[in-house]
Amino acid sequence: MASLQRYGFGLIVFILSWINSESLVEPIVGPVFVNTPYGEIEGVSYRSQYEALPQRLINVFRGVPYAKTLKQFGEEWKEKYRFHNVDEEPSWYGTYDATRHKPACPQMPWLVKETVWGFNDIAEDCLYLDIYSPNNTNESPTNSPLLYPVLVFFPGGGFIMGASKQWPGVFLSQRNIVVVVVNYRLNALGFFSTGDRYSPGNYGLFDQRRALQFVKRAIQSFRGNPKKITIMGHSSGAASVGIHLLSPRSVGLFHQAIMLSGSELSEWAVLSREDSQEYARRLCREVGCPTGDSQQMIDCLRYSRSFEQIVNASAMVPMRPGKIGNPWAPVVDGDIVGVANAFLPDPPHDLRRQARQMRVPLLAGMVQDEGAYFIPNLPNLIDGIDKPQFQSILNEFIRYRDVADQNSVFDAMEFQYTHWPQPTNKSCVRKKLIEMMTDYMFGAAITESLRWHVQFSRVYFYVFQYSSWRNYIPQWRGISHGQDLDYVFGLPFVNETYINLLGLYPRQLYDFNDRNMSEYMITMITNFTSGGEPTPRTEEVYYFRNVSWREYNPQNHSYLSIRNHSRNMENYRMNDVYFWNNFYPKLAGYSPYVFKPKPEDSVDTADTFELTTWALAAVAGVLLIVVVCLIVVLVCRSRTKKYPKYQASPTLSRKTEEDSMTFYKDQDRSIHHIEPPPTYYSGRRTEDDSYDGHRRTEAESDNYRGARQPREDRSAYSNRRDDEEERPNYNYRRQEEERPTYNHRREEEERPYSDRRAHNLRRNGGDNPPRYNLRRQEHNDSTAV
Repeated sequence: MASLQRYGFGLIVFILSWINSESLVEPIVGPVFVNTPYGEIEGVSYRSQYEALPQRLINVFRGVPYAKTLKQFGEEWKEKYRFHNVDEEPSWYGTYDATRHKPACPQMPWLVKETVWGFNDIAEDCLYLDIYSPNNTNESPTNSPLLYPVLVFFPGGGFIMGASKQWPGVFLSQRNIVVVVVNYRLNALGFFSTGDRYSPGNYGLFDQRRALQFVKRAIQSFRGNPKKITIMGHSSGAASVGIHLLSPRSVGLFHQAIMLSGSELSEWAVLSREDSQEYARRLCREVGCPTGDSQQMIDCLRYSRSFEQIVNASAMVPMRPGKIGNPWAPVVDGDIVGVANAFLPDPPHDLRRQARQMRVPLLAGMVQDEGAYFIPNLPNLIDGIDKPQFQSILNEFIRYRDVADQNSVFDAMEFQYTHWPQPTNKSCVRKKLIEMMTDYMFGAAITESLRWHVQFSRVYFYVFQYSSWRNYIPQWRGISHGQDLDYVFGLPFVNETYINLLGLYPRQLYDFNDRNMSEYMITMITNFTSGGEPTPRTEEVYYFRNVSWREYNPQNHSYLSIRNHSRNMENYRMNDVYFWNNFYPKLAGYSPYVFKPKPEDSVDTADTFELTTWALAAVAGVLLIVVVCLIVVLVCRSRTKKYPKYQASPTLSRKTEEDSMTFYKDQDRSIHHIEPPPTYYSGRRTEDDSYDGHRRTEAESDNYRGARQPREDRSAYSNRRDDEEERPNYNYRRQEEERPTYNHRREEEERPYSDRRAHNLRRNGGDNPPRYNLRRQEHNDSTAV
């Protein structure tokens, strides 16, 4: 009887659970239509499975195009789409069907298959996004409905993998925000760069910018607020967010930023031009395209190879020695296409140092063991790593990085990452290796970005240190890269209904504590998206596990440690961070954040003696030139000036010269000079006046008038000049010096004015005093002769 009761009770529980599951299998309420500036869109409305909000509806629009599709390009799509920035806006006729996902961008599918089983839907026509918008049924109809904050998410995957269907925004949008998840071109199709104008690169970043432009214009149709847009990214998506913060192409397209487990300053985030050119040549060799000319390379890949060939070959391109990350990533294109058209005009560290960044609130985070998946895959990794293996990894790390002093760098790294209480413990050595990769690849770069950004804006920083009892990764790997993102997107709340709706399979089973942690992460992310504060002071602190998240402080590097009992802490691994940001560059001779110059452009180093010798030689040469210039100036100034002596014209007669010139001897000077005699007259100038300021006598006037004779008479004058030149030349200067000189001015001043007036009239022969014109006097004398 008891057994029957137990079976009956179990049957009742089974029937009730079956009825409940059946009610959840059909959560689709019905279609929903939205009018946008580009046309009408049809989506679908889901019923919320969140227990606290059972009446909440979510409008889902999947596969919405944000750029011109390949079908709209027509037959010229390869020329205008592949390895090109797509700036054209989308368009369609009628109602666009957005009830199902569109293909993801070409990639190797293994990462997406971890959560989306059977994923293989990829195509080049992949510039689509998914929109999740809240639909509150208890709102009254109005002409101006409430607009919700917008969260735009860029999936990660090392710039080579990732899809929007991996991260549905259903659980985030239940907290009254609009969530947009973007697909963008990946791999070589999104980041192939030849380092010149034929293929500058950064096509994936321009896709993200086009998506933000679409959101800015059309999101209000989905009840999103275009004035409250927050961009969020994880891993390579976080590096993309950091680049958007620095890019002049993204100004005004968003208002807040969230960077999870990534930074634009990470070594793997941006490639140098030399690296991108080398990877481009290696890809062309893999697919059988020319490698000597950039135009031939890009034409071969664009017109003669399929995207399957390009993607498969790009997976075969190895990294250059000493490099981490992937061969396909953003590049600095300012010196390729010009600053006005570049997405990243200068290296990120230079832009941060020059404060050329968007000054918006920032939330950043990382997990405790980011580098657990990036350590070398050794055969005995489960058992630990011994000391010789660790030293071998250090040697390989240093060998290809062109450090200045390899021995010093090796000793410093070994000392920094040795667990000194138990230096030979294999588990401790493995733990230290994970910490080293975490600091080098993520922690140091994230801290450097925060140090620059906090000078101008509000910053929040967290470290995710929560570990689930049902963690899907081995315990020795700790809390590895990407585990916090599962809790942000609410994967612990995924049940059979959402699996059927979304085709999403969580990596593990979750318990009650996991769902509480997911609720905590969702609340803080949505609060920051809505108001810029993850734990608003207007709400009770018990909603946030009794912890109020303090802002990041550059003095004590405060952060929120997220765990079962979260709390504010300070200086997370700052000794190791400062080792990479300050001490390592001094030993290695370069900074991980600064690109090295080309080998041919680098300046050859010289020792101190050689530099001192050349400096002294340069100084001696300059002093010698100065001394020579001084000597030349002194010699020129000491030379006596020689003035030309006056030589009377040989054609002048002695009498004419005596009448026309008077020599005055100056007692204060050592030389003689000629001055015209003083004249005192007033009245208008007549034709008898010459241009030297003197009056003419009547005879001179008559001679002057006589000189103005017809051209045939002047010829006689020109014929006589040869005869006059035969006349003897007298020493007029000596005769003139023997003549007595008179101080006519003094005599004139002693006389009364009336006497001087009469004297001048008698002397000059009338009212018009003579004015001397040697050329005319010479002519008169020649005529007289």
